[in-house]
Amino acid sequence: MTRSRITLTADKEARIVFIRYIGDVDGQTITETSISQFSDIEQVWAYDAIFDLRRFDGVLLSSELQELGDRWRALANGRDAGRRSAIITSDPFPMARLPATRAQFPGRVIDIFSTFDEGLEWIKSGRSGQTAV
Repeated sequence: MTRSRITLTADKEARIVFIRYIGDVDGQTITETSISQFSDIEQVWAYDAIFDLRRFDGVLLSSELQELGDRWRALANGRDAGRRSAIITSDPFPMARLPATRAQFPGRVIDIFSTFDEGLEWIKSGRSGQTAV
């Protein structure tokens, strides 16, 4: 049995955070752990993100997504405008509620991919011509 957990790795040079939800993690834990880990990264709003949900067995309820969005907006304070978030999953549920996810993180550009490499390439493609933050 897989131990449920959330992992976050920050590539400070590339300005990308990698978040993995593994197992049956509940929505409250996702919110608390994610915000705590994000708060540990200096200027986290200046990072793009990859949310790897391929091993996630839980469900993030709409109210929990809203709470996560509220807490993120309070932390980022609009400074994440234009940053990208790639969600990696083949689960149709996150795909179906992509509009609601985008609404909770209005400054970010969010899309879903079936492979990690596709998501990473999409993030990199959005940086062409940009200077380092």
